[in-house]
Amino acid sequence: EICRDNMLRMMKSKRIVCLCGSTKFKKEFDYWQEALARMDFVVLSVSSYTHADNVFMTEGSKMAFDKLHFERIRLADIVLVLDQQGYMGESTRREMEFARVEGKRVVFLSELMKKVEESLIYGTACPIDDIEREKSSP
Repeated sequence: EICRDNMLRMMKSKRIVCLCGSTKFKKEFDYWQEALARMDFVVLSVSSYTHADNVFMTEGSKMAFDKLHFERIRLADIVLVLDQQGYMGESTRREMEFARVEGKRVVFLSELMKKVEESLIYGTACPIDDIEREKSSP
């Protein structure tokens, strides 16, 4: 509930959100998928929680799942990275690079939550647009 207004403002007219991050964080994927859907966003997410559910995948299956996820990123207006405690694995890094090459707006949950916390502490507006600029700076 805390960041509902901030999420809405961040996404402005953007309606399709693709969730990215480690499939270790199944609970976080489920939470954000439902929270964003309740805010009337179309949410694209992972096909399987291979890490959380300890599912073995062949290299071919992993490549096929990765390809599908890149298509989800391509369809999205905005990519929300569920970088729990700042964690981001190699697959997520590749997805973020792909999203940037595709010109997608990329927002990191860890940065979003820091900004929301600061806005609550200092009573200021949450500068959502700064998140994207900070992360894309060299």
